[in-house]
Amino acid sequence: MHFILGCEGTVLSRKAKTNDSFEMIKPQLLELKMRAKKQDSCIRYIVVDNCCQSRGCIQDVFFDKTDDGQYKTSVVQDVKHLINRPLEMINKTHKLYSSFIADFHGAVTDGEGKSK
Repeated sequence: MHFILGCEGTVLSRKAKTNDSFEMIKPQLLELKMRAKKQDSCIRYIVVDNCCQSRGCIQDVFFDKTDDGQYKTSVVQDVKHLINRPLEMINKTHKLYSSFIADFHGAVTDGEGKSK
């Protein structure tokens, strides 16, 4: 299932997906763009779990650019995956792994580490 959420977590669109192809959700993205246009609004950010993989498809739909050539809609990575990427390189069998991961996530999410 693929969801498109608004700023407050409101479900704007949902679609069952059978694979990871972003071509499958292109109609959803087009619908979202049209809804924003009807409301005289602009979608400034699209946050996804793998921005490198999906950026091209999203920019095929949200292709409008500013006067200086920048896309009006930025495709960025969600915080959870942004945090986890560097952690993939850490030795998971190290005795301090669990407490380090808890502190690392806590520092970003709530400003406090979880380990004692």
